[in-house]
Amino acid sequence: MLQISLLLAFVIPAILFVLAQQNTLRVISPENREMSPGSVWLQLIPVFGMVWQFIVVIRIARSISKEMASKIGESILDNSQVQIKETDESPTYTFGIAYCTLTTLGFIINYSTMHSSSYLKLFGSLFFLTGMVCWIIYWVRLVNAKNKLVGLSVGIAR
Repeated sequence: MLQISLLLAFVIPAILFVLAQQNTLRVISPENREMSPGSVWLQLIPVFGMVWQFIVVIRIARSISKEMASKIGESILDNSQVQIKETDESPTYTFGIAYCTLTTLGFIINYSTMHSSSYLKLFGSLFFLTGMVCWIIYWVRLVNAKNKLVGLSVGIAR
Protein backbone atom coordinates (compact mmCIF):
# COMPACT_ATOMS: atom_id res chain seq x y z
CA MET A 1 0.00 0.00 0.00
CA LEU A 2 2.86 2.36 0.84
CA GLN A 3 4.49 1.69 -2.52
CA ILE A 4 1.30 2.56 -4.39
CA SER A 5 0.96 5.77 -2.38
CA LEU A 6 4.55 6.74 -3.15
CA LEU A 7 4.10 5.92 -6.81
CA LEU A 8 0.99 8.11 -7.01
CA ALA A 9 2.82 10.89 -5.17
CA PHE A 10 5.29 11.01 -8.06
CA VAL A 11 3.11 10.06 -11.02
CA ILE A 12 0.26 12.52 -10.46
CA PRO A 13 2.50 15.64 -10.27
CA ALA A 14 4.47 14.38 -13.30
CA ILE A 15 1.29 14.03 -15.35
CA LEU A 16 0.03 17.47 -14.26
CA PHE A 17 3.42 18.97 -15.14
CA VAL A 18 3.51 17.43 -18.61
CA LEU A 19 -0.08 18.63 -19.13
CA ALA A 20 1.09 22.16 -18.28
CA GLN A 21 3.85 21.87 -20.88
CA GLN A 22 1.41 20.53 -23.46
CA ASN A 23 -1.12 23.29 -22.76
CA THR A 24 1.58 25.93 -23.08
CA LEU A 25 2.55 24.61 -26.50
CA ARG A 26 -1.12 24.51 -27.54
CA VAL A 27 -1.46 28.24 -26.80
CA ILE A 28 1.48 28.97 -29.11
CA SER A 29 0.57 29.32 -32.77
CA PRO A 30 1.74 26.38 -34.91
CA GLU A 31 4.20 28.47 -36.92
CA ASN A 32 6.03 29.46 -33.71
CA ARG A 33 6.16 25.98 -32.14
CA GLU A 34 9.47 24.16 -32.07
CA MET A 35 7.70 20.86 -31.33
CA SER A 36 4.23 19.36 -31.31
CA PRO A 37 2.34 19.55 -28.00
CA GLY A 38 1.89 15.77 -27.82
CA SER A 39 5.60 15.02 -27.95
CA VAL A 40 6.13 16.31 -24.40
CA TRP A 41 4.70 13.01 -23.14
CA LEU A 42 7.87 11.21 -24.25
CA GLN A 43 9.46 12.56 -21.06
CA LEU A 44 7.62 9.86 -19.12
CA ILE A 45 9.63 7.08 -20.80
CA PRO A 46 12.25 5.89 -18.29
CA VAL A 47 15.88 6.77 -19.11
CA PHE A 48 14.96 8.29 -22.52
CA GLY A 49 12.92 10.91 -20.67
CA MET A 50 16.03 12.13 -18.85
CA VAL A 51 17.51 13.21 -22.18
CA TRP A 52 14.22 14.26 -23.79
CA GLN A 53 13.39 16.66 -20.94
CA PHE A 54 16.34 18.87 -21.98
CA ILE A 55 15.05 18.99 -25.55
CA VAL A 56 11.52 19.80 -24.39
CA VAL A 57 12.68 22.64 -22.11
CA ILE A 58 14.81 24.19 -24.86
CA ARG A 59 12.11 23.90 -27.52
CA ILE A 60 9.38 25.28 -25.27
CA ALA A 61 11.59 28.24 -24.34
CA ARG A 62 12.29 28.97 -28.02
CA SER A 63 8.61 28.61 -28.87
CA ILE A 64 7.61 31.05 -26.13
CA SER A 65 10.23 33.54 -27.34
CA LYS A 66 9.02 33.27 -30.94
CA GLU A 67 5.38 33.67 -29.91
CA MET A 68 6.12 36.70 -27.73
CA ALA A 69 8.11 38.29 -30.53
CA SER A 70 5.28 37.72 -32.99
CA LYS A 71 2.73 39.14 -30.54
CA ILE A 72 4.85 42.26 -30.07
CA GLY A 73 4.92 42.66 -33.83
CA GLU A 74 1.14 42.40 -34.04
CA SER A 75 0.40 44.87 -31.25
CA ILE A 76 0.81 48.57 -31.85
CA LEU A 77 2.29 50.16 -28.73
CA ASP A 78 -0.22 48.74 -26.29
CA ASN A 79 0.60 47.98 -22.65
CA SER A 80 1.46 44.33 -23.30
CA GLN A 81 4.46 45.36 -25.39
CA VAL A 82 5.97 47.22 -22.46
CA GLN A 83 5.37 44.27 -20.13
CA ILE A 84 7.16 41.80 -22.41
CA LYS A 85 10.20 44.01 -22.99
CA GLU A 86 10.67 44.42 -19.23
CA THR A 87 10.95 40.65 -18.70
CA ASP A 88 13.37 38.22 -20.24
CA GLU A 89 12.21 36.90 -23.59
CA SER A 90 12.52 33.29 -22.48
CA PRO A 91 11.23 33.21 -18.90
CA THR A 92 11.39 29.41 -18.66
CA TYR A 93 14.83 28.55 -20.05
CA THR A 94 17.17 29.09 -17.08
CA PHE A 95 15.15 27.29 -14.43
CA GLY A 96 14.17 24.60 -16.93
CA ILE A 97 17.77 23.72 -17.73
CA ALA A 98 18.68 23.98 -14.03
CA TYR A 99 15.95 21.52 -13.02
CA CYS A 100 16.91 19.08 -15.80
CA THR A 101 20.61 19.22 -14.98
CA LEU A 102 20.30 19.00 -11.20
CA THR A 103 17.72 16.21 -11.12
CA THR A 104 19.64 14.18 -13.70
CA LEU A 105 22.92 14.60 -11.80
CA GLY A 106 21.19 13.71 -8.55
CA PHE A 107 19.65 10.60 -10.07
CA ILE A 108 22.93 9.44 -11.64
CA ILE A 109 24.94 10.02 -8.46
CA ASN A 110 22.36 8.32 -6.24
CA TYR A 111 22.02 5.38 -8.63
CA SER A 112 25.78 4.88 -9.00
CA THR A 113 26.36 4.97 -5.22
CA MET A 114 23.32 2.82 -4.35
CA HIS A 115 25.34 -0.11 -3.01
CA SER A 116 28.07 1.82 -1.26
CA SER A 117 28.23 4.07 1.74
CA SER A 118 29.58 7.30 0.43
CA TYR A 119 29.30 11.02 0.95
CA LEU A 120 28.41 11.20 -2.73
CA LYS A 121 24.89 10.06 -1.77
CA LEU A 122 24.52 13.28 0.21
CA PHE A 123 25.57 15.33 -2.84
CA GLY A 124 23.26 13.33 -5.06
CA SER A 125 20.34 13.99 -2.75
CA LEU A 126 21.26 17.67 -2.49
CA PHE A 127 21.39 17.97 -6.29
CA PHE A 128 18.06 16.19 -6.62
CA LEU A 129 16.30 18.32 -3.99
CA THR A 130 17.68 21.53 -5.47
CA GLY A 131 16.53 20.32 -8.87
CA MET A 132 13.03 19.76 -7.49
CA VAL A 133 12.93 23.38 -6.25
CA CYS A 134 14.01 24.55 -9.72
CA TRP A 135 11.34 22.27 -11.22
CA ILE A 136 8.61 23.97 -9.19
CA ILE A 137 9.89 27.43 -10.15
CA TYR A 138 10.06 26.35 -13.80
CA TRP A 139 6.49 25.04 -13.63
CA VAL A 140 5.23 28.33 -12.17
CA ARG A 141 7.10 30.34 -14.81
CA LEU A 142 5.74 28.07 -17.54
CA VAL A 143 2.15 28.63 -16.44
CA ASN A 144 2.77 32.39 -16.10
CA ALA A 145 4.22 32.52 -19.61
CA LYS A 146 1.21 30.60 -20.95
CA ASN A 147 -1.17 32.99 -19.21
CA LYS A 148 0.73 35.98 -20.57
CA LEU A 149 0.49 34.56 -24.10
CA VAL A 150 -3.24 33.98 -23.66
CA GLY A 151 -3.59 37.58 -22.46
CA LEU A 152 -1.66 38.87 -25.45
CA SER A 153 -3.87 36.88 -27.81
CA VAL A 154 -6.99 38.35 -26.23
CA GLY A 155 -5.48 41.86 -26.33
CA ILE A 156 -4.65 41.56 -30.01
CA ALA A 157 -8.07 40.15 -30.89
CA ARG A 158 -9.76 43.30 -29.59
